[in-house]
Amino acid sequence: MNTKFTVSVRDLVEQIERSGDINFRFSTRSNALEGIRGHQKLQKSRSDNYLAEVKVIDQINFDELELEISGRVDGYYPDSDNFIVEEIKTIKVDVETIPASVSRLFWAQVKVYACLLARKHEVESLTIRLCYLDLNTQEEHQLNQLINRDELETFYQKIVNQYIVFLRNKLTWVRARNDAVESLVFPYNEYRVGQREMAVTVYKALKNETQLVLQAPTGIGKTIASIFPAIKSMPTLHYEKLFYVSAKVSGQLMARNAVQDLKQAGLKIRDVTLTAKDKICFTKGSLCDAEFCEYAKGYYDKLPGVMEQVLLSDRSLDRIEIERIAEEETMCPFELSLDLSTVADIVICDYNYFFDPVVYLRRYFENKQSRFILLMDEAHNLVDRGRDMFSAELDKQDFLDLKSLVKKVSPLLAKRLTRINAEFLALLKNKKVALETKEGVVLEDTPIGLHSALRNFVELAADSLQQNQEASSQSDLLNLYFLVLAYLRTSEYVDENYRYLLNFGANKSRKKGRKGKKVCSVKIYCLNPGPKLAEGFKRITSSVCFSATLNPQSYFNTLMGVEDNAAWYQIESPFSPDNLGVFRTSYISTTFNNRTASIYELVDTLANIFTAKKGNYIVYFPSYVYLLAVLEKFTERHAQIETLVQSRRMDEDERNSFLDRFTAEGEGLLGFAVMGGAFGEGIDLKGPRLIGAIIVGVGLPQIGLERDLIRDHFDQVEGGPHGFEFAYQYPGINRVLQTAGRVIRSETDKGIVCLIDHRFNEQRYQRLLPPSWQMVQARNRQQLVQQLDNFWQRVEITEDY
Repeated sequence: MNTKFTVSVRDLVEQIERSGDINFRFSTRSNALEGIRGHQKLQKSRSDNYLAEVKVIDQINFDELELEISGRVDGYYPDSDNFIVEEIKTIKVDVETIPASVSRLFWAQVKVYACLLARKHEVESLTIRLCYLDLNTQEEHQLNQLINRDELETFYQKIVNQYIVFLRNKLTWVRARNDAVESLVFPYNEYRVGQREMAVTVYKALKNETQLVLQAPTGIGKTIASIFPAIKSMPTLHYEKLFYVSAKVSGQLMARNAVQDLKQAGLKIRDVTLTAKDKICFTKGSLCDAEFCEYAKGYYDKLPGVMEQVLLSDRSLDRIEIERIAEEETMCPFELSLDLSTVADIVICDYNYFFDPVVYLRRYFENKQSRFILLMDEAHNLVDRGRDMFSAELDKQDFLDLKSLVKKVSPLLAKRLTRINAEFLALLKNKKVALETKEGVVLEDTPIGLHSALRNFVELAADSLQQNQEASSQSDLLNLYFLVLAYLRTSEYVDENYRYLLNFGANKSRKKGRKGKKVCSVKIYCLNPGPKLAEGFKRITSSVCFSATLNPQSYFNTLMGVEDNAAWYQIESPFSPDNLGVFRTSYISTTFNNRTASIYELVDTLANIFTAKKGNYIVYFPSYVYLLAVLEKFTERHAQIETLVQSRRMDEDERNSFLDRFTAEGEGLLGFAVMGGAFGEGIDLKGPRLIGAIIVGVGLPQIGLERDLIRDHFDQVEGGPHGFEFAYQYPGINRVLQTAGRVIRSETDKGIVCLIDHRFNEQRYQRLLPPSWQMVQARNRQQLVQQLDNFWQRVEITEDY
């Protein structure tokens, strides 16, 4: 049976004919809507016999494969005496400035369409036309070539034959990969308890092409239990590519390690890890253009050679390896990672490459019919991440800063920026009374005046960027241009799940020179990301979302955009409940109003817990401000106990140094960290490296306008009211449960979780805690100390663990 492949005319041409530099000025993404309107305008202006948006398909059969090439012709005149095939391109630059490498692609595209149409209509000679529409002047620039069918056939066969070589190489690789997969066995001596159950459940979901939402306890090895069956399914279930997405770098690292273990067990597979552009870029702040960045120059000329070398092996392409290749070849590392992903079997990346409307991987998910698998690690993070991805915010000061840079060299652009500032001021004036007592208010109506000013800015900014004017401010202009584009795109799908906000309050920006200034911003805030996330899941054949904390089901079902026919599955903890001591206090209140009064009782309780069994503990707080306040009092009263503090905005090296301090040697230490932060999940401190998690408070997010709007929204929707739960309680308890999961990581681990807050004794919170927890209530410190002593004596912790 032949293997079937499909490719669009555009993708075919780009893969074979693309050459030259990376040049952001000729990206079609930035003005897509305006370009569509330009196409439609020209098409409507043509004569009655003009046929627009005609689909063409070519089916090609070879010995071992079938190839379908398809696309839509912008338009053509089917008159046999004057047969004209037209390709329309919208521009904002002079035609003469278009690079030869770009126009070569355009001509190649129209030649393919012309060849297929010439066959269909049996014409031997025809005209191919490249029609540029200048969006600034609305003028047409037509370039015509008279060409015969034989020339078109020769060109078409040349690029098809080159593409067939690529497909045959791909097919050879897939067969070798599949042979290795079919003989692959689980890479470890045995499955952990619960691990085989998860692997079987994942495979069944992929076989049924359904969405699986799976809750499995921390420590059973969910990463390999998802990746192994997914890879095993690729030959038999004909999946083409596996995407493993994680919200944290630590999760991506565990996926890479699992793939490496499988390779050592005999697997042949190509894996690529994508790194955010702002992290991997060699020339941060420069434009993606050969005039400003040496790594963009000649990029597409070098790419085929690099791809050829990569295809010779199955080595893992992580950030370090991609940077090495890119530096050696003087190529953009970010674009290289994206291009390398096209020949990878496994792509490891962040959530945003799959869901974010601005940066998701369009090359895979636009007009594609491929069979892909999605594995989503720590899926509970998708709710807040999704809300961020589908929200957009603009800061008034950004426009003023840019104005100061361009006012001398581009007075017209400065004028547009002044207009935007005026619209911000008008909004502030209208909400002046409300903002005297609040830092943010809801805008009842769409800020039409601001949106109009933003669109005018985008049009002029696009012109300036495409003409490479005023290089000194190009980077700042480009950054703001993309921010405004993202905002305007978000505004296009605002519905009942969104609110417009006007913020005017304390500055939280890290930008230089902003300290002490009040921030004014307009924000499109997404209350319910579920519907937009659902669009992302529809791009995939089958998906598996897994985490240790995916309860309550109603909450995640709504806010994660889970499909109606999704299967929900829960794996019970395989670890003995006797190994985990869970203590809840009723004598300390950590509510905001009671924190000062209870702070000394809290710090003495922390010291008592540490003294009861010396070792490594982490205390988790709901906010960094609260953490610092408790730390100050703790060091005053208990300076003999070593402490380790999570600092704000730690980089990867600092985070690793923090974790490296938790060793099995010494008398232990007390770590201070924030719930939901870098150390609240995704860390693996086994055995004596961590013997206790002390959780201060029920994890409620900070009270504020945005959370209150979520509450109000879900109090009013069908099936409510559950606003407080969706806005505050459920997100909070998920932080608590993730934090508690840091303690027991294996069958032999023993440790404690201490829940410090009187609210943990309330039924509304107890019903959300794991039923396997054998909780003990402490009414005072003396009782807690006795309970801790009883636990540690019972589990018989020894010095060698």
